[in-house]
Amino acid sequence: DIVEIYRDFCQSENIEFNYDKNVPYEDISPLLYIKNYILGIEKQHNVKYLVIDEMQDYSPIFMDIICEIFDCYKLIVGDIYQTIEKELDESYLDRLALLTNCQLKTLDRSYRSSYEIVSEEEKLIGKKMNKIKRYAGEVKKHSLKHKDEICAYIDAYYREFDKYKQVAIITKDEEEANNLINLLEEKNKFNLITSKNQTIEKYNIVPLVYAKGLEFDACIIYNFNYKKNTDKMLKYIAISRALHELVIIN
Repeated sequence: DIVEIYRDFCQSENIEFNYDKNVPYEDISPLLYIKNYILGIEKQHNVKYLVIDEMQDYSPIFMDIICEIFDCYKLIVGDIYQTIEKELDESYLDRLALLTNCQLKTLDRSYRSSYEIVSEEEKLIGKKMNKIKRYAGEVKKHSLKHKDEICAYIDAYYREFDKYKQVAIITKDEEEANNLINLLEEKNKFNLITSKNQTIEKYNIVPLVYAKGLEFDACIIYNFNYKKNTDKMLKYIAISRALHELVIIN
């Protein structure tokens, strides 16, 4: 029994494995690895070229299984700084390239965001990038304590950003998003993105987990104070969603 083999392995390594009727997402890859070792796994010969995006979200064992299933040419792309709940470094890319038998290419030019926004990103990751010279005004930062101040500033930027097609207030999590929308006096103006509502409108309040991979004309980064390095990376992900204008409210 593949699940029992995996359960025994987890117990021997003091790894928590909770299995009822549904296998947790993070356990699928190792279970497939065991299945492939014992029974083999069906290959997808009809696929001629495979592209994998957001590779930083996938584990090495996932990539190993992918290489077993798809023996075609591959393009694997991502950003090691855009990870949630884990930290990766440059050596991880070297190891992953060796595992997948891929040639490693590092792209350090940013095309998405304005010069000023990318400069803000550089401070967080401690790395210089080749920035395109598209200027859009300085990043605005505010430290606010009172409800009235927060509402006034957000309302002011709400009006200022009316020229844009899509605007987002990005929060750390869903709880913070709900707290903010309850705080705002004109809450009906904003579309709250949740696990059940993935529709993007003009003005949005978006928890970070749903903002990842998206981009907006202007962003307000709300209450992203950080103490740990992993929190700093969360702020980097949030900031890099903005194309033209960025406001940071702490």
